[in-house]
Amino acid sequence: MIARPAAWAETIFHLYVSRLFRRHFHAIFLLGDFPKIAATLPLLLAPNHSTWWDGFFVHLLNKKIFARRPYVMMLEEQLVRYPFFTRLGVFSINPHSAADTRASLRYAARILRDPQNLLCIFP
Repeated sequence: MIARPAAWAETIFHLYVSRLFRRHFHAIFLLGDFPKIAATLPLLLAPNHSTWWDGFFVHLLNKKIFARRPYVMMLEEQLVRYPFFTRLGVFSINPHSAADTRASLRYAARILRDPQNLLCIFP
């Protein structure tokens, strides 16, 4: 599945995520200096995916710091279950099919051609 970002979906999702964070966290702290990232370069994030919150943290980091168009690679079986995420810039990868995997990686490469984009993959 390809991403079909929509501003209305981003607005709804941001309200939802902001409310979740206010209810479950007192504060969020970034330790150390944050690297300066040239606006002329796309951004590729590959964070660990150790908790349910990881995608939400990426969303907030992008809203507060990066300010890029977000894209996220998600397992196809999960995206089929939650198709709303395509409206947030999520696209699928099917690791059980070499052809589908190549297509997803080509799609990711196209995303990274635009310096306004942020691509997040959870290895």
